[in-house]
Amino acid sequence: MLIGPSARRDLAVWLFTVNMPGMLVAQIGGTGPAIAPRLDEAAVLRIAHMDERGTKSELEIPQARVDTMGVWHAVQVRVGHTNRGFCGQVNGCTVLRQRTVLVDDRTGRVLHRSKQKSLVPNYE
Repeated sequence: MLIGPSARRDLAVWLFTVNMPGMLVAQIGGTGPAIAPRLDEAAVLRIAHMDERGTKSELEIPQARVDTMGVWHAVQVRVGHTNRGFCGQVNGCTVLRQRTVLVDDRTGRVLHRSKQKSLVPNYE
């Protein structure tokens, strides 16, 4: 059965008003994306080349989460110790290395990679 242009327009307006409350919740205060993500956490960590080998604590296990725009944030933190440079004078330093990879949920491509390193002196 074919419907005319005015009926199609009325149907489109009705569908928009029915779906609008759900879309507002996802955009204003939703906890996840408006649609189900195509990738899962294991696939994102595989794309980001992050694994659990060599992890010493719960903090070092890589984690991935998806935001409302359909971008996965994969984060891995490594913790170490050093006595080099300034750290040799203050009883050593704790080295924190954080690696972040952003992956597009729709295409599965890496959008951005970043690394951060920080030294925390162990004053005693």
